[in-house]
Amino acid sequence: MKLESAKKVLMKFFADTKLQFDFEIEDGVLSAKAKGVSLTGLDDDILIVISVYENDAVSIEFIFDKVQDRAKAFEYINEINRTSAWMKSYIDSKDFLVVQHSILTAFDEDALIEAVGFILNYVSDEKFIEKLKPLSLITQ
Repeated sequence: MKLESAKKVLMKFFADTKLQFDFEIEDGVLSAKAKGVSLTGLDDDILIVISVYENDAVSIEFIFDKVQDRAKAFEYINEINRTSAWMKSYIDSKDFLVVQHSILTAFDEDALIEAVGFILNYVSDEKFIEKLKPLSLITQ
């Protein structure tokens, strides 16, 4: 997929939403970042990063605040990883909590929009937010 084309499609997709993304293309990757996103029921804002690669791979990361209690965080992370086939959770090298979904391939713009829409709906679902609440409480 051509990255400029993917950028235009994502810009159009998000134009009618409250999400404000900054786009950048560098080294064969389109990065779209939205800061300060609120999910109802969570006490922290999150950063959403959508990465589209020239080889049609797509990754969506939801980055929370820094983890305060790593031992407790690992309990919750393990539970999310065990019960969610769609997502993986981890603590990155800077101690930020990350929930990530990697889409193996988005061959064209329609597939990209379908996948991104699906993941955003999944993450904003009450059942998934309930899983994230305990993690959100131990980040700062």
